[in-house]
Amino acid sequence: MASRLRAMSAGEAARRMAERGIRLAEAARWRLRPRPVDVPLYRAARRITFDPAPLGLVTDGRHAIDTGHSIRIPGGYDYREYSTDWHAGFQTPAQWPRTWAYSLAIRGRDDIGDARTNWELNRLGQFTLMAKAFYLTGDVAHLERLRVEMDSWTARNPFLHGIAWVSPMETALRCINWLYAAAFLHESDPAGHGDVADALVHRLVTGAANMAAYLRRHSARGSSAGCALLVEQAALVLAGSCLGRRRWVGKACRILSRELPRQFTPDGVHRESGLRYHAFAAEAYLVAAHCLTASGAGLPPGWKVALERMAGFVTRSRVAPGVYVAWGDDDEGHILRLTGRDDDYYAYICQFASLVTGHRIGPMEPLSPTLEWLFTPGRIDAVSASAEGAVAAEGSHTYADGGYSLLRRGGITAGVDHAPAGIGATAAHAHADALSVQLYAGDRPLLIDPGTYLYDVARPGRDRLCSAAMHNTVVTGGAGKDEIPGPGMWGRHSDTRLIDHGEHHVEATAKGLSGVEHRRRVYLADDHTVEITDSFSRECDWTATFVTAPGMRPSAASRGTVKLGAGATLTYTDSKARVEPVEVSPAYGVKTAASAVRISGHGTRVQFTININPTIITSKL
Repeated sequence: MASRLRAMSAGEAARRMAERGIRLAEAARWRLRPRPVDVPLYRAARRITFDPAPLGLVTDGRHAIDTGHSIRIPGGYDYREYSTDWHAGFQTPAQWPRTWAYSLAIRGRDDIGDARTNWELNRLGQFTLMAKAFYLTGDVAHLERLRVEMDSWTARNPFLHGIAWVSPMETALRCINWLYAAAFLHESDPAGHGDVADALVHRLVTGAANMAAYLRRHSARGSSAGCALLVEQAALVLAGSCLGRRRWVGKACRILSRELPRQFTPDGVHRESGLRYHAFAAEAYLVAAHCLTASGAGLPPGWKVALERMAGFVTRSRVAPGVYVAWGDDDEGHILRLTGRDDDYYAYICQFASLVTGHRIGPMEPLSPTLEWLFTPGRIDAVSASAEGAVAAEGSHTYADGGYSLLRRGGITAGVDHAPAGIGATAAHAHADALSVQLYAGDRPLLIDPGTYLYDVARPGRDRLCSAAMHNTVVTGGAGKDEIPGPGMWGRHSDTRLIDHGEHHVEATAKGLSGVEHRRRVYLADDHTVEITDSFSRECDWTATFVTAPGMRPSAASRGTVKLGAGATLTYTDSKARVEPVEVSPAYGVKTAASAVRISGHGTRVQFTININPTIITSKL
């Protein structure tokens, strides 16, 4: 505990200690383990009415008969094997204990598993899919499945006991799913099963009201007040709008408006330094914005422009359909998914923002099935037919405030990270990727980000994937640019500065733990070459890393030359190269083999040139 507190500010530590006192008091209040669907547990959850209209469900749209209940569990686990295994450890056969949630340690639980994996099951998006399936078909089998699984979940997950209740953000996501499940049942034609459907609506709404009342008392604070806070407030906008609690809506909107400049840079990039978390934060605002629009309240000042900028960053990060220049943690999180099928999450965010703002931001086809439930065919057709507004993905762009450059030329895309470490003292979701480069030829990745793998178990592998040694940057003096004092935590961070940028180049600096200032210039030439020039503030030993995409087979051809594979060659000056096997994480909970080129030397300057055969540029954006 002491080492963790040293990584926090004094104010952060004090807040956490105060929260601990509150939680100890609650342990006495909820010791009898009530079920959150049976009775109102808070005064604010009493005497509520349920109006699904603010959720903005479009019941007369173009809806395919999609009746699947399966959700995707990160790591490739089969949902059918775990559908009611609410306390599964996933990475092990062990179970999470059904103890008081606040005393349940979740970090470093290699004896049980990764909490994030379990949480996907307990977000209960499958309940929404079951309710939607009943709405579409009237088949009582879907209704009965929902009843059985709700009985199972509520019996085994009493209020604030067990892994499902450890995180308020998880409670918020579950609250949103329950509200939409209730809305589908409310709008359905029960065909003789009205009593069963009505009873389920009552239980879902009671549970959602209890969760929302709990969230009002437990908003994220301190270093955790990043995306988590936004999701919690979005849930309160939806719950307050549907349950007749306008004060909840007003306060949540004020917090969300306050957080816009705190969590997003002026050019629209989320400060948690990861594309997935940027999109996740944007979705919180989009879900809230859709609810406010559907309820006739309108958007608070500044939201529309902010949403366009958020979506613009996602659009400009797009290399090809389903291929994006992404940084930092990616746990495959999402807020609202009204389909069991996988779709392009980043495209969904851009389409959602387009439909909320009325400005088309990127491609509208294929449209996410979720959005067909939220917007009328007329709105979808009008926005899809409009000229692309706000941003265009083609061409280069530097986010001077956000800290990312997307350079494009001749079918080559280079992403350069010159962003700050992240939000707060712990910068939890950032990686040590200052001045790292990602490189694509057409839609084919050449130099990649190593990915995330897991959050709270297998820490040596997690720490290695986050380290500078696994990113396409330079380590000087044997020291990385950042330190990792604990799981999901950062200590000292690198200091980054943007020096210069143009249509085909960017130059920035980073000063890390060694005290050496590293200056990097990346330039896309017109002959399908990428020039990377590194210089250092003093003579030092340095090692540059280039992590190649799985399937590439780099090899040292001669001194000064490395064949990267896939028609790309790396040349360098005055140094030595070696190729070593590494593991990268292409998806959360998944690892695969790849290769890293390590080039080491001593001095104040080195230049790398990557020559790309234009025949491998298979497609363009």
